[in-house]
Amino acid sequence: MQDAEAEQNFQGAEYQFIGIDEVTDIAEHQYRFLFSRLRRRKDAGLPVRMRAASNPYGRGLEWCYRRFILGAKPHDRAFIPARLEDNPYLDAEQYEESLRQLGSITYQKLRYGDWSIRQDGGHFREEWFEGQSVHDRELPESLRLCRYWDSPPVRHAEDRIPITRPGSCLGDQRQPLVRDRCASHPRDSAESRAARGGGRGFGSLVGG
Repeated sequence: MQDAEAEQNFQGAEYQFIGIDEVTDIAEHQYRFLFSRLRRRKDAGLPVRMRAASNPYGRGLEWCYRRFILGAKPHDRAFIPARLEDNPYLDAEQYEESLRQLGSITYQKLRYGDWSIRQDGGHFREEWFEGQSVHDRELPESLRLCRYWDSPPVRHAEDRIPITRPGSCLGDQRQPLVRDRCASHPRDSAESRAARGGGRGFGSLVGG
């Protein structure tokens, strides 16, 4: 099923049970096509079932995450997570050491079954924003612009290690991304200065 149009090899087949291991290795349309092969005689009395299993890794990660995690339905499309601790017969210490050779992202995926973690920069694409910027004179006078700060965990007052707080302006795409290395509270740092300098009644939010 890893080849394009490989699902056509199953045309005409009839199954009451289809099980797929590492379902992220196939495309969504191939997976959906296999439902057309689930059928039975009217008097057979056999349940028809589709079951799939996979690590959160592979080219089909996004559609599997959307279908089985976000679209999970307890009595129809149940998602049953599994972790290393669920296998009492495996040498967990040795296997974890092997997983650590894969890098932090893949390690988190395979060690903890984390379907949400992604490579850096994987959430936005530059082409989505092409031609979308406007001058502030074109914005309604009643529009309230707001800066948002993604704050790291709170540190103790004596901890002066520099930290980075990325910030962005909501409502005006021309506002630059501000990065400030500081150890002070956001109200006393570059965040508040940037908000005050934005004009037009900027608000400011800090998130963790």
